[in-house]
Amino acid sequence: MGDLNATTGFARGMLERDPALNRSWNAHASKRRLALWLRAARREARLTQKALAERAGMSQPQISRMEDATGPLPDLSTIHAYLRGCGRVVLLSHSDPADAPPEHVQEAHAIAV
Repeated sequence: MGDLNATTGFARGMLERDPALNRSWNAHASKRRLALWLRAARREARLTQKALAERAGMSQPQISRMEDATGPLPDLSTIHAYLRGCGRVVLLSHSDPADAPPEHVQEAHAIAV
């Protein structure tokens, strides 16, 4: 059930009883992880969404959509602008999946999808 272990007992029960809700939860797992990670970077930089938007050359609603746990995943150039606005750099690497730990391959695939 995706990252169900991060949910409350109430939410866990809802997801277990409602197959449609469970499918939706799992479908948005990658976006949810990315959104939480981006929001943490912004907060660590002590920026409001408006301040980050100005620094990143984006609009505040665009920042808000990136931090929303649902919806489409932003493209790499948008993530780069967001993180650059937070004072971060983006480092990309690749390796043969056979050489990488299985959880890294799954995570990279989930974010890429």
